[in-house]
Amino acid sequence: MVLVHLYSKDDCHLCDIALKVIEHAQLKHPFQLLVTKINEDHPKYGRFKEQIPVVFVEGEQTFMYKVNEERLLQKIKEYENNLKDVL
Repeated sequence: MVLVHLYSKDDCHLCDIALKVIEHAQLKHPFQLLVTKINEDHPKYGRFKEQIPVVFVEGEQTFMYKVNEERLLQKIKEYENNLKDVL
């Protein structure tokens, strides 16, 4: 199953919207969702602090600030098709 990883932080309006879009997409097509809240103590804070929310699909940075549901679903299906080709 494809992994979608959302990096967010507390009190982040864009993060809340991104999570809602991702969860809505998940209702249409199943995938694994991992949400990591980062703060100043998190190792990736320096890299992402100005880019939150950041979304990775299978380790590839796919979105920053806003998530497009159609593009997210397309990207997930691309990874699934590539996995089928490998198997």
